[in-house]
Amino acid sequence: GEAQLRTLPLAFDVETGAIDVDIPDGRLNEGEPVYRVSSGGSTGDSYHVTFTEATDGQPYVLWSETREIVLDEGMASSPLTLSTEDSEETQVIQFREDDGTVTSSDGGVGDAIPGPAPMVTTSSPFSGLGGFLPGPSVFLIGLVGLVGLTFVARQTR
Repeated sequence: GEAQLRTLPLAFDVETGAIDVDIPDGRLNEGEPVYRVSSGGSTGDSYHVTFTEATDGQPYVLWSETREIVLDEGMASSPLTLSTEDSEETQVIQFREDDGTVTSSDGGVGDAIPGPAPMVTTSSPFSGLGGFLPGPSVFLIGLVGLVGLTFVARQTR
């Protein structure tokens, strides 16, 4: 048999609680990713979603297809992180380019704000580097290696 695994260019960071996320059937779209989110036990859990392949300078909205409202919006500055929270109902949410025609959650029409939008920070200032930095075991092995080299150097004197 043969299988192909594809993922979305999205990263999720849950502040409290838990959420369940999956891709709706037939909705794999890497340019304007779509995901389905439901509560992981309790409702109202805040989370951040980062679109890792957002086009710099492009306004984006986090659009709830279920509720037909904008949950959050911002200007991409590679990558773009937006925030929302889960609810009792399962929602289908799309991270899409803002063309200025969607209605925001406050009832107004969403417009692009000139300049970069404020970025949401996560709990760790280095969490965005998670894919680039080696794990803690690599540092531990390196430290043990340095101690070993120091011991060998002292023995050869």
